[in-house]
Amino acid sequence: MNTDTVWTRSHILLLVCVAVASAWIAAGITLLNLAGRVVMSMGGFVASGGPYAIAHPAPGWIGIVPIALVSTAFMAVFSVWLSHKTGGFSLLTWLWAGLFVSLGVQFAIFGLKPPAQSGVRIVWAWILCAAFFLPMGIAPLIGARWLGNPTAVSNRSSGSLPAETSPAFKTAYAVCVLSGAAAGIAGGKFLFQCIAG
Repeated sequence: MNTDTVWTRSHILLLVCVAVASAWIAAGITLLNLAGRVVMSMGGFVASGGPYAIAHPAPGWIGIVPIALVSTAFMAVFSVWLSHKTGGFSLLTWLWAGLFVSLGVQFAIFGLKPPAQSGVRIVWAWILCAAFFLPMGIAPLIGARWLGNPTAVSNRSSGSLPAETSPAFKTAYAVCVLSGAAAGIAGGKFLFQCIAG
């Protein structure tokens, strides 16, 4: 097969889309983690509105949480289409692991060292969340290791790229995913700082 066809304009556009999807997903997970840290430092729950006195008012920027969740979910679906179109590996396993392992670690940290105002030495509810989230995030990685990547999709029909036949494209795909994820983490931190102050 002639691998020169890999580097057409449409294939480069697909690689750019892979980088954008990876960045968006990483930024979404970063925003959720940073927002979660603030909420946990306030006691683990916040609220706003209603006729009752609110012990922990929600920060004005809390709306970023549902926006990050929904937009990350949509981008995950887009990334599945991209991996199907390019024949590259899917980001779903890594998205799932990144989300649940990072949140599990946060729960463990705050469970073992809760905020001073909580008045307790260990928050068992957060430890329980960590005990649930960490295996939930790690299990797909173990499964992917044993079974090969179960979310990998290779579509050789309808003009898709068989990435496994082109080492250069495979490398470019991986670089786009990794550089996109790094940019997304940095961008998510910057965006949270701008929004939350």
